[in-house]
Amino acid sequence: MRRVYQPKEKKIVDSRTVFWRRRPSEIKGYKSAFYSTDPESGDYIRVDFNLKEGKIRVYFEDSEEGGNPYYAIITEKAVTSQRNVTTGRQVDDIIDRLNKRSEALLSLPNREIVKILSVALGFNQYHIKKSKRDAERKKMLESTKNRYFTPGKAEDFKSESNFPKFKRNIIPDIMEIVFGLLLCASCFLYFHSYIASGLMSAVFGVLIGLFDMLARGREPGIFKMLLFILSGLGLYIYGYFLF
Repeated sequence: MRRVYQPKEKKIVDSRTVFWRRRPSEIKGYKSAFYSTDPESGDYIRVDFNLKEGKIRVYFEDSEEGGNPYYAIITEKAVTSQRNVTTGRQVDDIIDRLNKRSEALLSLPNREIVKILSVALGFNQYHIKKSKRDAERKKMLESTKNRYFTPGKAEDFKSESNFPKFKRNIIPDIMEIVFGLLLCASCFLYFHSYIASGLMSAVFGVLIGLFDMLARGREPGIFKMLLFILSGLGLYIYGYFLF
């Protein structure tokens, strides 16, 4: 069925610059619909869905065929119907056509729809990304386990092989602590306020934690962060209530 409406549009932007819009579906059996025009191919794509019943209808107009319309109906993660809208005839290559448009469909702003389409239509990209995320998550958990829960881990710091690394980490930490103390002291001398000094200390504690994660690529120094954040909280309370 060709487009004959002018819906109220709600833009949802994704990283592929496809602007998906959402509206209530006027097709019986479906609740809502996402629709968009692919900026690369020029295809108009519409996805009607009813996730409660596990039903999805993918409609698209093939720009290479002058806008010839097709649709596929997916229920329970399997394609149950695929037709040419103009002729009403069953078409066997709809899945291949949709696979060519997998990049646009994978950018839909609903994970459940993407998952169902990926399984039913055989999109590999979804499974590759999911496997990559799972592998990264597993690697992170394993690294954390080895760091904190492996027996005898504390003894590693006593070995000569780990001492240079420990030295490289502790020296910048000491320098940051000294710098933070000087910064807070300077703030107090300038403003003559425990509150200002406390706020500076707390903010500095948060910033050095972010610096460790983003710039150095390592876990934040909890001792440093707590030192400045708790000290800042104490100074703020003292200046606000007691001083």
